Amino acid sequence: MEGLIQGKRETLLLLLNHHFESVPSELLKRIEAINNASELDALALKAMDATALSDLDMN
Repeated sequence: MEGLIQGKRETLLLLLNHHFESVPSELLKRIEAINNASELDALALKAMDATALSDLDMN
């Protein structure tokens, strides 16, 4: 299961880096702390439509 979670994290970060060129270290730490596949999937879907990192609602 950890391999699946890590793959989802990597996909999310790939999307974010593609859209925004870089991911702030604080956001990276938050993403690395997520251990729920459904939550990572939801964030990836948000990332596809995001126009700003704040669109991810990770506060």
